[in-house]
Amino acid sequence: MFRNLIKNSWYSIIGLGMVLIGSTLWGDEHHFFYPPQYAGIMNADWIDAIAVFLGIGLIVLAFVDSSNKALAGMILSCSAGFISLITLVEIFHMWFAGVFRFDVPIAYGLIFLLVIMNVAKNGKK
Repeated sequence: MFRNLIKNSWYSIIGLGMVLIGSTLWGDEHHFFYPPQYAGIMNADWIDAIAVFLGIGLIVLAFVDSSNKALAGMILSCSAGFISLITLVEIFHMWFAGVFRFDVPIAYGLIFLLVIMNVAKNGKK
């Protein structure tokens, strides 16, 4: 079982990243604030739970070593969509609200998105 984890290590790394991002956002109810009319939906717990569940799904997929490429592709594409959305919202905060504390998370989000797309392209081994 742990051999599968090593063999599919990128799935578990991305899964762990998604769980950490989702749980961090879940604990911060005031992370996103611009535009103000959408602050409630952007800080909703169910959106953060999606990231946590996607991360758990990727970790389970790494342990089980399923050959279901469609499921892996679906989870990776949903993860890429989530990271893209979060990064885009952070860009809006930096650009329109003038809050420059989001510059490093934007860089991390873009790199994380590239890693997800690379793993999705190369598939499971």
